[in-house]
Amino acid sequence: FVYVLMFLTPKIDPRRKNYQLFSKTYYLLINAMLILFSLINVLVIMTGLGYDLPAGSIVPVLVGALLIVIGNYLPRVRSNFFFGIKNPWTLSSDSIWKKTHRFAAKVFTLAGLLIIADGLLSISPEIMLPVILATVFAPYIYSYVLYRKEINMKS
Repeated sequence: FVYVLMFLTPKIDPRRKNYQLFSKTYYLLINAMLILFSLINVLVIMTGLGYDLPAGSIVPVLVGALLIVIGNYLPRVRSNFFFGIKNPWTLSSDSIWKKTHRFAAKVFTLAGLLIIADGLLSISPEIMLPVILATVFAPYIYSYVLYRKEINMKS
């Protein structure tokens, strides 16, 4: 379902022409997500069959690896309505879109490394909530700050 949905979105996106500019990246990221889902599915099946697998370590490592992959390719994503950091500020300006995605790439990569470290070393579950919240909200706040700066420069 996810693959079909991701396959159809470029066809209905009002900014569909931009997908041609990052089509290889788009399909690479779709496949990375599908691989993660597949591996987690295999993990669940294996656990259900009675294998004693350390899911508490494996899942964070897989999710962290996906965040690192996303972080490495996020700057290549062009403005669209379905994929990337989408909010009124990033969609209003190509400059804000690009800067936000470069910033988000660093945030995602750092979060991925921290989540992998937590999965491998069992650092502390209390650390993960702030990491996840920062990963989600930092790019949005950053894009708003850029937008305000751009508005102030125009006035």
